[in-house]
Amino acid sequence: ENNCLNAAKACNLNDTCKKYRSAYISPCTSRVSTAEVCNKRKCHKALRQFFDKVPPKHSYGMLFCSCPIGDQRQTIVPACSYEDKEKPNCLALQASCKTNYIC
Repeated sequence: ENNCLNAAKACNLNDTCKKYRSAYISPCTSRVSTAEVCNKRKCHKALRQFFDKVPPKHSYGMLFCSCPIGDQRQTIVPACSYEDKEKPNCLALQASCKTNYIC
C-alpha cells in the first residue's frame, strides 16, 4: 500500500487541500535553469502557504506519509524544497557543525 498516494488522493477530495497543493506544484517543479531545479524561495513560500492553510487532517497525511523507496514522483515534498545546487563537502559540513553549539 502506498501511503503517499493515499494522502494525495485524500487531498484531492478536499477543495482547500487541492487548491494549495496545486499552488505549490508549479513553483516547486518548474526548472529555472540547467543548474537550478526550481526557484527555492517561491517553492518554500508555496509550501508554507499549504501547511498554513490546509487542515492538519490533510496536510499531515501529505507530510508524514512513507513513500516507497525509489518513488520519484514529487507530489508530496518536492526535491527542490530541500536539495541544494551543490553538495557541501565533508570539511564544509564539519566547519558548519563546529559553529553550531547544538551540533
